[in-house]
Order: sequence, then structure tokens, then C-alpha cells
Amino acid sequence: IRQVVYVTDHINSTHLTALKDKHQKQVECDSAEVIVNKDKCVLKGGAYLTAEEIIEIKNLRRLLNEPDPKLVRTIALAAQERARREKQCDSEKQCDINKNNFSFATKFCHHASRYSGETDDPGKAKYCIYDKVVGEVLPYYACAYMPAADIEDFCNRNAEKCDGGKITKSRYSSSCFWIAATIKELAASDKYEEYADLYCSVRDGINNWRKDHGSLAKGEISFEEIDSLIWYYFKGARLDKARKLLKGLGGDWGLC
Repeated sequence: IRQVVYVTDHINSTHLTALKDKHQKQVECDSAEVIVNKDKCVLKGGAYLTAEEIIEIKNLRRLLNEPDPKLVRTIALAAQERARREKQCDSEKQCDINKNNFSFATKFCHHASRYSGETDDPGKAKYCIYDKVVGEVLPYYACAYMPAADIEDFCNRNAEKCDGGKITKSRYSSSCFWIAATIKELAASDKYEEYADLYCSVRDGINNWRKDHGSLAKGEISFEEIDSLIWYYFKGARLDKARKLLKGLGGDWGLC
């Protein structure tokens, strides 16, 4: 589990190591993740803290296979909760660590669920991934493959849950931007289940389109194929180019 945590964090640059307080100020940590202070081990570093917390999750394999939305929140806040309990501080204020890593949590669950060892469908992810690239591009796939009524229902259902009800359609020039704002707020507030509902709707819409066009010879696509389609294609320079194209598309495209 430690190795999976470190590799996932390193490959995806999810910045587990950094810990911040409630004022978003960096909490100083030594480069070593465990130091010995007067014969007592003191935990250091978000990656180590996250791994140690995950190791203690009961029925982890079963939760990866079910899946359970609560697992994403638990892992997203793992370093924060572990640090608050075990980091030595001079005052309670110094222990007020603020570390929410929703993106890492979705990626850990996504990859680990593919090989959890308790599944009838090995190699298939049970969790979808969130990061900034997917958050920006997924709305356009939603507009292309989801009925407009379903999009409106998704955004309206989450409007009151996000940002005090400020995420309303009237604030955005298109449904695409409305969806993007909603996704961002869902991620910030650890609402994985609602985000996964949208992702599943996009996946189902793509598979329905493929079925209608006779393209299901190799089976339906799942989370991992969509993630490869979006993230690996649109990362880096391609995303910068796509932003310009999609910005114009959002205002002019009838579906949006």
C-alpha cells in the first residue's frame, strides 16, 4: 500500500507531501518522513501519513470493489487526520492541519480497485478519476452524450449543495461552464458520489452512442478508457489549445 501511495502521488503530481494549516500556510516538515525525537518516532510528510492511514482502513479490498463513496473522502483527508492526531505541536493552533487531496484519493481508488483481488471483473476500475484536466474537459463530453434534461437535473440537484447555492445556471454563458463550475465545487467539498453520478452518465451516454453506431464489438468502455481518452490526450499543450477551442464551442454549440 505504501508503494502504491508513493507511486500514484509521484506519477500524478498530487502533492501529498505538502501539509498546510487552516490559513493555507506551509507546515514545515523535514525531508525525512519519520524522525526519532528522544526515542519517540514522530511522523512527517503527507505521503507517509496517507499511507499509514490507508493501511488501517478495515475491509479495504471490499470497499475498493463495492465501491463506497465514503472511502474517497477518508483517503482524501487521511494525512490531515493522521497529522492532527500524531504530529507533535506546541499548541492546538499549530495542529490545525488543512490537507484535502480529493484528486489523489480518486486516483488511488481508481487504480487500486482494478487489482483489489476481490472482483469478478479484474482490470476494471470501480472508481472514476478527478483532476483539473478531467474537470475542464468532461463537461463537453457531457453536453455531447447526455440529454440536456439530465444535465440540467444534475446541476440543479447540486446547486444548493455547492457554494451556498451560488452555482446557478444564470451565472454561466453555457451549460458546459455550469457543469464545470459544479464539478469544481463537488471536488472541493468531497462530494465524490455526486461527481461519479455525472461521470457514469457520460460513460453510459458514450456506450449508448457506440451501440447505436455498431461500435461495441470489443465491449463497452469503462472509467479507465474514458480517463485515458480525456487525460492522456488533453494534458499539457493539447489542453491549452483545447481551452481556446472549447471556450468558443461552449458559447455557440447548440447542445451547450
